[in-house]
Amino acid sequence: MLVLENINTYYGYSHILHDVSLEVKEGEILVLLGRNGVGKSTTLKSIMGIQAPKTGKITFEGSDITGLPPFKVARMGISLIPEERRVIPNLTVLENLKLGMLIRGKEVNREETMENVVFKYFPRLKERLHQLGGSLSGGEQQMLTIARALVANPRLMMIDEPTEGLMPLLVDEIGEIIKKLQADGVTILLVEQNYRLALGLSEKQRAYIMEKGHIKMSGSPQELQERHEEVEHYLGVKL
Repeated sequence: MLVLENINTYYGYSHILHDVSLEVKEGEILVLLGRNGVGKSTTLKSIMGIQAPKTGKITFEGSDITGLPPFKVARMGISLIPEERRVIPNLTVLENLKLGMLIRGKEVNREETMENVVFKYFPRLKERLHQLGGSLSGGEQQMLTIARALVANPRLMMIDEPTEGLMPLLVDEIGEIIKKLQADGVTILLVEQNYRLALGLSEKQRAYIMEKGHIKMSGSPQELQERHEEVEHYLGVKL
């Protein structure tokens, strides 16, 4: 579905991604793992066109999307849920969700989308529809950002650190939502620090481990577990 071939991305003169190559297969959860600052979020931004790579190629469903502006990438069926959440605080939950539907133009049935998409995965948001986005808890804001991306009807959802700063109970809840999305056919590219959560979401998932802008390892959860000493070295955690 999505293929990155030897992409190199820079911030000014700083070389962040070094010949990064990876593949996301349709229907799977692909996890990007690594310590802070190794280039995981930059990889998502490169795909989305926010920080276009200087060299290399990005292909989505057979089309070259390298360097396309974000709105064109979004129209092709890719949504990005950024780490910062970026809920619009002075708009209501409903208004935030309507913004997410704009990419679909006039074809979207708002009532049907709210009932069959938003309330199906995020029943709590039904109670918060007319609250301002800025008044929601951290967990509710994370749910809103995922829902806002989901109403765009993406083929691929890229989710950056969805459990960052959340209480354990909410971490589990977000994990369950991601499981349901994938089970219902949404392909997911996930950046997540919580190793155990990230690799326990689905039987149909793989992971890449990054260090200093390079892909160092890849494999299924089982394959990575068999090489746990290497994984521990790159992630800096005891598994």
